[in-house]
Amino acid sequence: MSKDIGRVARVDDSREVKEAVGTAYADSLAAFSPSGQTGSLFRQLALAAAVLIPLLLVAIAVGAWNWNHVGGANMDGSGYVALAIGIVATLGLGIGLMCLVFYSNRHDYDEGAAGS
Repeated sequence: MSKDIGRVARVDDSREVKEAVGTAYADSLAAFSPSGQTGSLFRQLALAAAVLIPLLLVAIAVGAWNWNHVGGANMDGSGYVALAIGIVATLGLGIGLMCLVFYSNRHDYDEGAAGS
């Protein structure tokens, strides 16, 4: 089985690629090529931040509005501590598991399961 499965294949600005999938789509794929030849890391991070920061702000605004308008959220200090611990533990678990997925993929630990 190929080691490129699950990874983004290198996309160059060749005429065949642009004709096959369209110029705009090929350019967007080339900007995120793992080789880094087309599009800088800063450009990729700026694009990701431009998409994710507004989504985060909307999520915070919706959460704040719901918190203030739904009612029944009378918590004392221990409730807020438990809420904070739950948020940190959930984020830690999610980030840790995603790190393991990427590590496993990069070091081909999942090739044996896919080949059986």
